[in-house]
Amino acid sequence: MFGRLRTFIGFDNSLPEGGDSETSLSDSYAELNGFLFGATSSQFDSWLNSAGRVINDDVISYGGRMTHQVSYTADFRYGVSTIIGLEQGEETEDQDYRTNGRMPHVVGGLKYRMGWGEFGAVIGRDSNTKELVSKVRLDTWWGDDWSGFVMAGYQPDSEKPDFFGSWDGSYAGWAGVSAGLWPSIVINSQVAYVETGTYSLALNMDYELGPGILITPEIAYSSYGEDTYSAKDALMGIVSFLVSF
Repeated sequence: MFGRLRTFIGFDNSLPEGGDSETSLSDSYAELNGFLFGATSSQFDSWLNSAGRVINDDVISYGGRMTHQVSYTADFRYGVSTIIGLEQGEETEDQDYRTNGRMPHVVGGLKYRMGWGEFGAVIGRDSNTKELVSKVRLDTWWGDDWSGFVMAGYQPDSEKPDFFGSWDGSYAGWAGVSAGLWPSIVINSQVAYVETGTYSLALNMDYELGPGILITPEIAYSSYGEDTYSAKDALMGIVSFLVSF
């Protein structure tokens, strides 16, 4: 009568070396007929599908903090869809991004899907800073095996701690390509850059060992530019094992 009801609850578990196991709630929300209620990543992140298909896709953050929220998504003809949402914000170790008044943070977005790709835009207004932060993204795909994206973000005042503008500097950019070279192997890459001079490069390979078994080795290099890190450069390697059943 009212449409399909979908609920989702997710948990993250970590076991730091020499420490105790830590479990935290990552998602808890319900969806009904275009409405979403609960706690999950900000629509400023989710509406544009985060960034690329690499593991280290957020060395330059694209704004996807956990938050309580309510949103509504509407799908129209000719591949057009929109979203509007109200969000509380999140408190981190360094900053409290939660709304401090009666007015919540507001996020809105637009998408246009075509046969060869998709264009999306999203705007977020932090009710504390009163600033508008924006991102745009273009996705393209060539057949079933190749795809690419480019995304850019802008915030007018990077000196103000803003819930949506989580990158350093006024502007930032992300781009990537995924290539299916064989039926069981996909190569994914991403580059990212921010105004302060920090940039990051990542390359991985998704290898489907068998049904429901995915192995992903990845290498990533980051240069931190003007950021105040003790190390100006970092090289990291990681291997991910994902089993679905």
